[in-house]
Amino acid sequence: MISYLKSAFAALLAAMILVLPAAAAPQVTGDQNQFKATLDTKASKDALYALWSTPSSWPSWDPQVSKVKFDGDVKVGAKGKMKGSGGPENTFEILEAVPGERFTYRISSAIGKVTFRRYFEPGDTVRFTHEVEFKGGMLSSLLSKRFQEGLPAAMVNLSTQAEADKTK
Repeated sequence: MISYLKSAFAALLAAMILVLPAAAAPQVTGDQNQFKATLDTKASKDALYALWSTPSSWPSWDPQVSKVKFDGDVKVGAKGKMKGSGGPENTFEILEAVPGERFTYRISSAIGKVTFRRYFEPGDTVRFTHEVEFKGGMLSSLLSKRFQEGLPAAMVNLSTQAEADKTK
């Protein structure tokens, strides 16, 4: 009887998990040169910031980042290398690193710059925004649409990974 109850409970639990809604994808707003999306999460700010400020983790939650090389401390002015999915390797530089508030970095290339701002919105719940800004018309015309399409998945992946981290 106990074995039957365990099996029935496991089946019920599995069925409940299958019908739980996935995190709603955030809506991207803005234009080709500057756009953003905001997402509410159950994750802590510490867990989110830890992922933002650990460049080696970026490929684990952002499908548009395939590889990151970064050694040293996460601080303003620190630089590393990043390779986007299907793109060349570029240098990135950390512009802001304020725990519990915001993290900003910029990728520079011969045809322009892309700045990535990640920050928490004020309020009682944990809500975070990812904002992308292109400088250099050729770069935005080449990459903006792809970045806009990939932004919601990256944010949902980040939120899911941060929510699973119970240590922060």
